[in-house]
Amino acid sequence: MPDLDVRGIVLARKDSGESDRRVWILTEIGEVIDAIAKGSRKVTSRLAAITEPLSFADFHLAFGKHRHYITQGQLLASGRQLRTDYDRLGLALAFAEILLAVLPSGKAHVEAYQLCHLALEALETHERPLIAFLWIQSRLMSLSGFGPSYDRCAVSGRSLTESPGWFSMSAGGYVSSSESGQFTDRVSVRGEVLIALARLPLLDASPANIKFADECLDLILFQWRHITEKPLPALQAASDALRMS
Repeated sequence: MPDLDVRGIVLARKDSGESDRRVWILTEIGEVIDAIAKGSRKVTSRLAAITEPLSFADFHLAFGKHRHYITQGQLLASGRQLRTDYDRLGLALAFAEILLAVLPSGKAHVEAYQLCHLALEALETHERPLIAFLWIQSRLMSLSGFGPSYDRCAVSGRSLTESPGWFSMSAGGYVSSSESGQFTDRVSVRGEVLIALARLPLLDASPANIKFADECLDLILFQWRHITEKPLPALQAASDALRMS
C-alpha cells in the first residue's frame, strides 16, 4: 500500500511500546485511521503535538506490514481555548470518545467529520459548554441512527402528556405509564427533559440554555452506555466534574 497524506482530527491516543503512541484519526472523508507514531512520547519528538487528542493536523502515513505509521505532519489547530478550560476540555474529550465508539468500522462518514468540527467550535465558544454538549450529542444521536423517541410513546405512538414519564432503551425511547410495565430497563424521567431532548436535534445552533440540563446529561449518559456497551470514562469524568463545579 502506498504512503498516504490525510487531514484529520485526533479522537484518541494511548501509549504503545516504550515511547510510541497509538492514535485514532478521523479524516476529512470520515474514515477513522488507527496509526502508530513512533517515538512521539519523547519530549523532542516532532510528532508529539500532532498526536495529542483533539489536534487538527495534516498527517503523512506510511504503511507497514499490518498498520499505518505516522512519519511526519503539520499541526493546523490544537484547540488552545479548549485546553485552558477544564470543563470544556473534558466535554470535548467525551464527545471524541463517543464518536470513536459509534462510528462504523471501515466505513466513511463525512457528516461525522463535519459534526466533529462543529462540536469543537461550539464547546470552545458557547457561554455554557454543557448546553453546547447536549445539543451536539443530540445531533450525534440522530446522525448515528440511535436517536430515540423522546416525546411519543415508542409502543403506542401517543404524545407525551405526563411528567415524569418512563424511558426504556429496549423500547426505543419514551414509554407511557400504561405501557412501561413490560420494560425492565425503564427509568423515570422528568417530562420537561424528554421534551427538551426531542427538540434539540431540530435546532441549527445550540440554544442559550436548557432547563434541567443536568438531568438531560444523566439521560444522555444512560443512553450512550447502553448503545456502546462500554464504560466511557471520559464522559463519566466530564459529568462528575460538572457536578462538582
